[in-house]
Amino acid sequence: MSMVWVLVADASRARVFAAENRVAGELEEVTDHLHPESRLHNRDLVSDRPGRAADRSTEARSSVEEEGAPKDHEAANFARELAGMLAEAAGKGRFEHLVLCAPPTFMGELRDKLDASVRQRVSLEVTKDLTRSHRGADVRTHLPDYLY
Repeated sequence: MSMVWVLVADASRARVFAAENRVAGELEEVTDHLHPESRLHNRDLVSDRPGRAADRSTEARSSVEEEGAPKDHEAANFARELAGMLAEAAGKGRFEHLVLCAPPTFMGELRDKLDASVRQRVSLEVTKDLTRSHRGADVRTHLPDYLY
C-alpha cells in the first residue's frame, strides 16, 4: 500500500494528514506545525523605523526601505522549514505521494522551497486555504476521489 500525505498549510500553520491509499476515505492527522512569527504585524517584526539617506546632489533626505515585507520573510522561513520536514520524511520513506493544499501565495512560496525528491512525489496541488478545517474528513471533502 502507498502512503499518501496531505499537507494543509498557510503562512502560519501547517497540518499533515495521512491516508494509506489513493482512495482513502479517512485522513488521520500526523502532525501540526505552528509558526507564530507569521501572525505578527509587520510593525512587530522590525526593531525600529527605516533608516534615512541623504542625496548629496540636493539637500533632500529620504527613508531607506528594506526589500520585501517582514511578513513575507517569515512566510518564506516557514515554507523552508516545512520543505525541510518533508524532505526528511521522504528520505525516511514515510510517504510515497504528497498532496499540497495552500492559498495561492503560500503555495508558490512552498513550491519554490521543495527539493527534487519531494517535488517528484507531489501528485496534486489544491490552491485553497484549508487550515481552518478541524478534521481530516473536512479536508477530504475538498480533494478528488483519487489522490494520485
